[in-house]
Amino acid sequence: MNISISGKQTKVGKSLTIYARENIISALTKYFDKFISANIIFSKARFNFICEISLHIDSNLYVQSSAESNDAYGAFNVANEKIKKRIRRYHRKIVDHRKKKTLRDAKKGLIASQYLIKNPENNKKK
Repeated sequence: MNISISGKQTKVGKSLTIYARENIISALTKYFDKFISANIIFSKARFNFICEISLHIDSNLYVQSSAESNDAYGAFNVANEKIKKRIRRYHRKIVDHRKKKTLRDAKKGLIASQYLIKNPENNKKK
């Protein structure tokens, strides 16, 4: 789990680095046990800060996001929310909740197949 936080033509303070690291780790560990790397880049464009986040979660899964705000924390928060939403949607796709339902239904079917229902017409003919 490699997390790099840097600034492009700006200095990134210690508190912003700690804040970004903790929030990225909490967002990723909610859905995935481990990830490969995370790059967070802060840059300044005239009067606004730009935050670019790129994550390498799995061998073939890359997630990128960027946001712009008048302060660095706001830009990071917006970009982080975009990342969370994309990860949540991807996680919903890979987790199949239907498997659990089919297993439960299969167990119910096995229990129901053990019962024998007699035909009432056979009793009347005797």
